[in-house]
Amino acid sequence: MLQLMDVASGPARIDDVLALLRAMGVQQLDYSLSGGGDSGEASIASIIWQDQRNDLQLPKIPVAIGRACTAITLNVFLEEFASNVPDGDWVNNEGGYGTVTFLPFEDGGSFYDDMTYRADGDYGDEDDNDWSDDIDVCTTTDDEGEKLPTLGAVINFGEVLS
Repeated sequence: MLQLMDVASGPARIDDVLALLRAMGVQQLDYSLSGGGDSGEASIASIIWQDQRNDLQLPKIPVAIGRACTAITLNVFLEEFASNVPDGDWVNNEGGYGTVTFLPFEDGGSFYDDMTYRADGDYGDEDDNDWSDDIDVCTTTDDEGEKLPTLGAVINFGEVLS
């Protein structure tokens, strides 16, 4: 099964890797993808084994030899492959998030993704992030009602004011 390859050329090898997952007894393998800024992360979210064991790690089995003559292990291959499954750019800007699921026993082996892409500038609930709305500037006046320079600020963190 070892051959010279780049991880990026992985789609030609996925059938062999799915056959290996079947031989190992992996019924389902889910990767969690989370992107943002200019980076993203793919990590194993769950593994369902046929023998019902509770193990979230794949063995470090070499499945290929990379261009730098180093072994590419099963976990590295699948993580890189899962990162390239989704259509669209799930990493850049506000990124996207979701899962890539491998089903080694379904139809001779299959995989699919379920992704959500954030719109540019969508950082979630902006009301929760704008803490400056809760700042009240303290001003005082002299005897004639003229404003004096600002002496401080009161920040409202709930019901207690100080």
